[in-house]
Amino acid sequence: RRAERSEGPPSRFQGAVEAMLEALYSFVENVAGENASLFFPLLGTFFLFIAVSNWCGILPGFGSIGVWVEHHGEEVLVPFLRSADAHLSTTLALAIVSVVATHFYGFKVLGMEYSTRFINFRAMSPEPDVSDADQTGFQAVLQRFVPKFARLVEKVVNGIVGLLEIILETLKMLPFAFRLFGNIFAGEVLLFVVSYLFLFVFPVVFLGLEIFVGAIQALIFTMLSLVFMSVATAHGHGHDELH
Repeated sequence: RRAERSEGPPSRFQGAVEAMLEALYSFVENVAGENASLFFPLLGTFFLFIAVSNWCGILPGFGSIGVWVEHHGEEVLVPFLRSADAHLSTTLALAIVSVVATHFYGFKVLGMEYSTRFINFRAMSPEPDVSDADQTGFQAVLQRFVPKFARLVEKVVNGIVGLLEIILETLKMLPFAFRLFGNIFAGEVLLFVVSYLFLFVFPVVFLGLEIFVGAIQALIFTMLSLVFMSVATAHGHGHDELH
């Protein structure tokens, strides 16, 4: 903000920040379209928070300075500092925020129509017209009641599918959280092992790799959240036909 308010040409730092934000916003706009300005504040926060947290894990002292405690008869190192995303509690919190925000945006953009994706006991097929039954006897009974029974089954199936969607949306938080946690925790373990085996030069290669992986993991989490939000706010064909 201070660089933006200063007179004269923009500094290199200001240009770098604006270029990064513009690239991230263009990425969100290409997927979300007119809803980009609605999603971008949260998605930009996701990306910056996760990327910085991941990169903190490769700083000297993170994960390597701590106290030795006894655990099940063995001495283990408990570090004073660790990357935030190397804790499952952090990644689970991020996943919960992402999923809850997805449904919030769904209701914000589509209104109560969004609830029909999860609570829907209506049939998509048109109401059968049995007033002109050209059969008699048992065949007339079949011609009159089979379409109604099929329509009833469709309503029940749509309701069950909606309940399954609720379960899937709830369980979606777990793989979302474990994916980020697993990659970052594995990276910390890899750096610790490599630094223990090789003191010079070779660990630098893995440090560079972790910088790249940290940015990629932040981008993947942000991209998945963006896709979920875009799908939630999209008007489905089935919902359009109901109206």
